[in-house]
Amino acid sequence: MGKEAKILDDQIKGYLLLGSACDGSMATTAMFTSIRVVCNNTLGFAMNEADNGTAKAVVRINHRTSFDEAKVKAQLGLAANSWDSFLYNVNVWSKTKVDLVQAQAYFDKVASYTTTEGEERVSDRTSKYLMELFAGGGKGSDLKSANGTAWGLINAVTEFVDHHRGRSNDVRIDRAWFGDGIKTKELATDLANDLCFA
Repeated sequence: MGKEAKILDDQIKGYLLLGSACDGSMATTAMFTSIRVVCNNTLGFAMNEADNGTAKAVVRINHRTSFDEAKVKAQLGLAANSWDSFLYNVNVWSKTKVDLVQAQAYFDKVASYTTTEGEERVSDRTSKYLMELFAGGGKGSDLKSANGTAWGLINAVTEFVDHHRGRSNDVRIDRAWFGDGIKTKELATDLANDLCFA
């Protein structure tokens, strides 16, 4: 996108992700993502929409629909305007300190799931893995912007989703960009905002 910024010692660049499936099994998808240069973690970021302020920076075009280039550009242009808003959030996240008790509670929420019986459980294995990434095991976790901060919490989750969860690179990429990984990253962002703006 030609957009980049440095938050303390963390270099962040904005990219456009385009994905499609030749067999028609997936809609053509265009969305914005950010990449931390230190580790290539991706995090889809939310755009502000004038109507309700809560739309995603994702455009999907069904294969049975004709591709309207002008409409897609207009939708993506609106999303591109969210870069400043995203950087504002990263600044807040990187300045919000969290202790290990807060971090553990955060990761327990990210790692929670509902059983088939309707019980809420925490995957101790996932929560522990996330804590290890946050507490120095993650790429870039020692940077000033991430060490002991809400931004560090988010990046531990994105590194886990993008690079560690799943049996193969293809599975990880698909889940991170188009599957349940997006929801996990959205939850991570929402929980970080709860810590910062509560």
